[in-house]
Amino acid sequence: MLEVHLLTADTHGRQSEIGQALEISGVRLAPSEDEAKQKAHYVNDLGADHVVAIGNGANDALMLEAAAIGIVVLGSEGTSADALRTTDIVAPSALVALDLILNPTRLAATLRR
Repeated sequence: MLEVHLLTADTHGRQSEIGQALEISGVRLAPSEDEAKQKAHYVNDLGADHVVAIGNGANDALMLEAAAIGIVVLGSEGTSADALRTTDIVAPSALVALDLILNPTRLAATLRR
C-alpha cells in the first residue's frame, strides 16, 4: 500500500493547491525550527526503512538521506547540491518520481549494482 505524505515549508504558498490535487492534507513545518531536521525526524518516525522520500531543496537533504530510497527532483526552481549529494535517484519531476515508485521494476533497474 502506498501512503503519500506532503511535508512542506510552503515557500511558494502552494500547500493547499498541491494537497487538493493529490487529495491529501499536508504537514506544514514549523518555521521557527530547523526544517531539515523536522523532515528527517518525520521520516524516522514513519520508519525510515519503509520510506521513499522525494524532494529538491536544501532542507530535504537529511530526509533524502534518512529514507530507504531518496529521490531528488529537478524542480523549476532548481535542485540543491546538498539534496543531490544525499539522494539515490535523480528524476526530472515529482510525477516521474511517483511513477517510479508505482513501478518497482523501474526502481530495481535504476538501483541495481
